[in-house]
Amino acid sequence: MADPNGKGRLLLSARDVNVSFEVSNGIVEAVRDLNLDIFAGETLALVGESGSGKSAFAKSILDMHQPPFTRRRCVIQGDIEYHRASGVLQLVGADGKTMRAVREKEIGMIFQDAMSSLNPVIRLGKQVYEALSYVPIDPSSRWLKVSGILDEVGLGGKRYARSFPHQLSGGQRQRAMIAIAAVRTPSLLIADEPTTALDVTVQAQILSLLKRVQASSNMSMLFITHDLGVVHDVAERVAVMCAGRIVELGNVSQVFRDPQHAYTKSLLENRPGPTRKRKARVATA
Repeated sequence: MADPNGKGRLLLSARDVNVSFEVSNGIVEAVRDLNLDIFAGETLALVGESGSGKSAFAKSILDMHQPPFTRRRCVIQGDIEYHRASGVLQLVGADGKTMRAVREKEIGMIFQDAMSSLNPVIRLGKQVYEALSYVPIDPSSRWLKVSGILDEVGLGGKRYARSFPHQLSGGQRQRAMIAIAAVRTPSLLIADEPTTALDVTVQAQILSLLKRVQASSNMSMLFITHDLGVVHDVAERVAVMCAGRIVELGNVSQVFRDPQHAYTKSLLENRPGPTRKRKARVATA
């Protein structure tokens, strides 16, 4: 399948994906009948308010709704196909060994809360080094690669490599998470609300860094956010998600200029701004 932006081949394809969780009082349908394609080299933004199903879908790609990641019972239905040089891999239902290899080598993920994602008792350089543990290279070459990626994300030098996570600022911890994910040179990077807890200046720096790292390795990125304000600066295409469904999908400029769904219009109208009037949001699919 051809990329509508003319950038590359099909990398990941989701068809009729449903994700449901078993809770104390019944079943919660987090994702419903989702269809989405991600192409090589592109950035696709997945936008929606909290609880819309964005992260539920993203974690389904990497089979992160199963132990040891969670204790809740989760059922994933549909097809999520990962298209790589050696063939097409069906991610839904893949065995644990296969999914560990995918998470280690091919699809990376950056989480919103970097502090809880980093090991608090291991120095940053060692954590990046361990991210390369599967790569068959000698230790000295591995350390050179670690040094290179830390320089690239603005954490170069022995000071940062020897720091523990609690000694870093919020922005520096997010840079560390980007380094750990990017050092593996994945084909697809999933960035799940990576700038939410940061101030505006640091947020802009992290967005710029993500684009720079992506361009240097030509990886694809699924950028998840609730803030349409950042989408225009980071993505080529945007999918708007509401109540577990994708309600609008298109080029960013097209969707911003002429939104078709009431929920998309509501999100655009409620973007933060000094003179923008806020209206009641529409929360129906």
